[in-house]
Amino acid sequence: MLRLPPVRTIAVLALALVLALALGACGNDGPLPTQRVVHLDPRLADGRSPAEALAAVREVVREWRFTSAEAFDAERGGWRVRNGEVRPARGGAAGVGLRLADYDEARGLTAVSLLFQGDLLAADVTAVEVDVIVERDGAGVLRWVPREPRPDDRAADFRLEAPFAGGAEVQTVRFPLDSIATWRERVVSLDLAPVGGAAAYFELRAVRFVRTGFTPGAQPESEFGVDAGDGGLLGVSGDLRRVWPSDLGVPLLADAVLPLGARVTVDVTVPGEAGADPVPTSVALDVADADGAWHEVARRTLTPPADGGAMAWSSLTGDASALAEELAGEPTRVRLRAWKGAALAGADERALELVPAAPSSGTSNAPSTAKADGAASPGPDTSALGLDGTLERTGIWWGAPLVLGELHADRRPNIVLVTLDTTRVDALGLYGGPERTPHLDAIGAAGLVFDQAWAPCNSTLPSHTSILTGLHVPAHGLVDNRSQLDPNVETMAQTLRAAGYHTAAAVSVQHLQAGYSGLGRGFDHYLDTQPDAVIDGTPTLDVVDDWLAEWEREGDRPFFLWVHLFDPHTPYGPEAEWLADYTERYGVEVPPRTVPVEDPRAIGRTNYTEPGEFLEGITNHAYAEYLYQAGVTFADELVGRLDGALARGGLSEHTALVITADHGEAMGEGEGTNQIWYDHRMLYDPILHVPLIVRLPGLRTGERVTERVSLVDLAPSLYGLLGVTAPAVLADGRDLFGPLAERQVHFVHSNNAQIGVKDGVETFFYNTSEYLQLGRELATPAGHRWLFDAQADPAFRTNLAATQAARAGVLHQTAESWAASRVRVGDTVRAELTASASATLDELGYTEDTE
Repeated sequence: MLRLPPVRTIAVLALALVLALALGACGNDGPLPTQRVVHLDPRLADGRSPAEALAAVREVVREWRFTSAEAFDAERGGWRVRNGEVRPARGGAAGVGLRLADYDEARGLTAVSLLFQGDLLAADVTAVEVDVIVERDGAGVLRWVPREPRPDDRAADFRLEAPFAGGAEVQTVRFPLDSIATWRERVVSLDLAPVGGAAAYFELRAVRFVRTGFTPGAQPESEFGVDAGDGGLLGVSGDLRRVWPSDLGVPLLADAVLPLGARVTVDVTVPGEAGADPVPTSVALDVADADGAWHEVARRTLTPPADGGAMAWSSLTGDASALAEELAGEPTRVRLRAWKGAALAGADERALELVPAAPSSGTSNAPSTAKADGAASPGPDTSALGLDGTLERTGIWWGAPLVLGELHADRRPNIVLVTLDTTRVDALGLYGGPERTPHLDAIGAAGLVFDQAWAPCNSTLPSHTSILTGLHVPAHGLVDNRSQLDPNVETMAQTLRAAGYHTAAAVSVQHLQAGYSGLGRGFDHYLDTQPDAVIDGTPTLDVVDDWLAEWEREGDRPFFLWVHLFDPHTPYGPEAEWLADYTERYGVEVPPRTVPVEDPRAIGRTNYTEPGEFLEGITNHAYAEYLYQAGVTFADELVGRLDGALARGGLSEHTALVITADHGEAMGEGEGTNQIWYDHRMLYDPILHVPLIVRLPGLRTGERVTERVSLVDLAPSLYGLLGVTAPAVLADGRDLFGPLAERQVHFVHSNNAQIGVKDGVETFFYNTSEYLQLGRELATPAGHRWLFDAQADPAFRTNLAATQAARAGVLHQTAESWAASRVRVGDTVRAELTASASATLDELGYTEDTE
């Protein structure tokens, strides 16, 4: 801690009291002086949210209204119809009907589209809107062609989908373009299929080119009842920040109490692409002193990329420790400003002291003076200080603004949560599997290993939601990989952020992305899925490494980091070069690819051996297991890389590392025709029994917990460890780090199709409705029961529900009563799926009829 002379003692006590009160308001029940993160909420000078103010700016650049089929040629302007016929609107209504023309296989067109050809400056249009009537749900598709393509451009990059719900009324399908990196410079043509393949006929009323001031990103905090002015999660290439937008010359102001050793930090970028004539942008941070005079604490010039592309995030950090000492806990203001051009010389900064820290009316902070006759006269020239603009369009994104301070010796630990997808316990050496997971084994040896941890669901998104909320699926309501979290459900990120944590997440599969899943709420940083991360999590770790390095440079802070790795999931096996090295390094004898179909080692019923799938031509189950184990070992290496980054940054001694899996995987387990090969349907033990490893700083080294636990206990246990008040709905959560008693655990199948309970060696589950996820020909009726002795029958070949009907009945009642007793916090909200997103889920095996 900072050593201060005795004359400062009263001021220091006052500061500590202010900080304690501030942290107490965040729900902090632990040792209050340990946290030093203040989340800023920058506003316009009049207190308005800049995101809301900019989102309200809307200008119609050009509009085409289509009144009738007869007048269409005169009204269509630069548009023409492709693969369609123009007809009168039904019922004599205004507008035109567009009908799909006869399909031409040679042309390959499957939807009616409108083609616009002309010279369009992308910066002038931030959205395309189409007024249509279409009866079926679907998604519109917009494609464009740039005037000057680049060598690495792909046609798929110049495409945007917009979902809509069918109905009998006119609706507006909107294509927001302002955050699309490839919407740049000049565009020479647009191909607009307003309803994609949703209907062979629809009615068209109008098309508009629109310029808006701002399009919010995923999950602005204000959506969840929080008084915050942010515009949600936005960024380039999936590297998202919680953004406060503004324009050049329009400063944002935030109230703050500076802790000892204060450092102000913010991420910043210029949205869009630099274009052919890039100009640098300068940004600065100012802090007001006790007299209201501004002090610049940081400044940098952002240089656009040489190729004219999109600008990555840059960090801006300033030392405000001297001001924190002077203010001694008194509230102050932080200012964020930006202007076009390089930074000024020091002699030109004299105008800063003439701009007061107190809020003013209006959106401009440019000062003025009064003449003797009362007429206003201009103040000093502030055009190069970022103080003379008007808020009309977004020129700058400020991301995740924070104030950091010195950390107390008994600080709360950082939390790093790693979730491995589709990972069986017997694939890890420390759980008795092959000794090919050295990093996980070493972390377990230095921490706490739970031998009997059970996932709450067999599906990725519902299970992760339970981990991140502490709620079972029937309580949070997110039931499958095509759902989105209800806004009423509070996440771990929200709870920890409110308690003074910097929050970040990096995911490796599409259905965990922030905007799709609803899990982005409460996060300051969010890395959406990087290209190819579903088969190689290296790009995910690359960005996480960069984050950790930035946080080390900018100042230590308590953080919650969630990292998700998809590598063990189908299709099994890393790339060939790594696989060859793995085989040699561990001395693995590669099994033959094929055995006779009548051989007991032969693969059972699975789609993955069909033509085009990753096991095509393979009949030997041992070879598939070899590929799966290699994927788990690859994920182990990534975990080791993350752990090494924590150690190099000096973070390990202050970090609780938690490693688990969302669910396991079946390798042929199951009874009769219900055997599951390389999938995670049904509720057999290998699908629900998961690893759980916790390494706590300096505590419980090398211990193993044999009592059965559930992953829904993880969130409340971490809250207890940190001294953070948990949401009231988690009052019955068990403490994983305290004394534990043997108990039942409960779980559900995706879509709540089955409900199960684990009691001792017994595994029981039943169908809540007709179970169709193995196909219509293998359907089982509602109410069908399964009961297994997992100790005597680890392959789950013998269903005892009929021969032990009384016991099955007791467990059925237990499971049913448990599900009915869950307090429903969230409803099931369907995610807005575009056609491409749905296709991606299908490719991963998550078809709608198998969720």
